[in-house]
Amino acid sequence: MRVLFQTRTNLYSSPGGDLIQIQKTKEFLEKLYVKVDVSLEFEPDLSKYDIVHLFNLMDPQDIYLQLENAKKQNKKIVLSTIYGLYTEYERKARGGLSQIVANYLTPYQIGYLKIILRHYHENRIHKGVFKMIFKGYYGLMKEITKKCRCFFT
Repeated sequence: MRVLFQTRTNLYSSPGGDLIQIQKTKEFLEKLYVKVDVSLEFEPDLSKYDIVHLFNLMDPQDIYLQLENAKKQNKKIVLSTIYGLYTEYERKARGGLSQIVANYLTPYQIGYLKIILRHYHENRIHKGVFKMIFKGYYGLMKEITKKCRCFFT
């Protein structure tokens, strides 16, 4: 069996818990003789893979494009959700204007703004970001979950 892991495009330049989860999941699947590759591309050729495994629902704008590519290529899609709210931190410990603003927004509005600002600052605006702008942060996450075959938590 061959599996392609896909996630946010800044996985290595901005490492987090999802990188550790990807590395450990890959390590243990390979012990079971599953061939695992990792790709951060939006539209790779999936012809040699049986399954596309997406990671990190907190950044839906990137994995949405990867999911759509997998659907076009008729691949089974699974998702490791990796979703943890940082609302308490944003409201009580962030500091500055961000903390003040966070006290007036819902967790989804906070996530929406953070993604737009981060992508603008890192010059990573793409189709998935525009999809999130029009669909909404929560709306895009909901659409992704509806299209996945299985979830790993």
